[in-house]
Amino acid sequence: MFLIGKEFHVETDHKPVLALLGQKTLDDLPPRIQRFRMRLMHFNFTISHVPGKYMTAADALSRATVIQPKKGDDDFAAEVTAFVNSVAVDGHPPEARLREIARSQAHDPVCTQLIAFCTSEWPAERARCRDPANHTGAIERI
Repeated sequence: MFLIGKEFHVETDHKPVLALLGQKTLDDLPPRIQRFRMRLMHFNFTISHVPGKYMTAADALSRATVIQPKKGDDDFAAEVTAFVNSVAVDGHPPEARLREIARSQAHDPVCTQLIAFCTSEWPAERARCRDPANHTGAIERI
């Protein structure tokens, strides 16, 4: 969703993906891969092979522990999904809703800590920000 309309580059250590997503025509692909490739046609990307031994960041991320959902996460996930769906349908969220989210972020201790980290610098010691550091890819300030 955030990449539609933007050019980006994909690096993979799985060489067969190059042919499946870059070089072969749709007619030469099995139906399952055709459907996958057709979904990717919304995106403007290039793809290249990088040997796995040179992909240290991706390797570290693939070994990261999975975060176990907490008790209130289901309600929060449902609320976020409803909000995203309303934005997708309406094109933009209502101004009152944005103010409500901003107020909630300002009063939430984790959000205020995250805002401080994002606007200045993340601590060098992961232990000082263990919980927020697990979500760095999903943080957005409103």
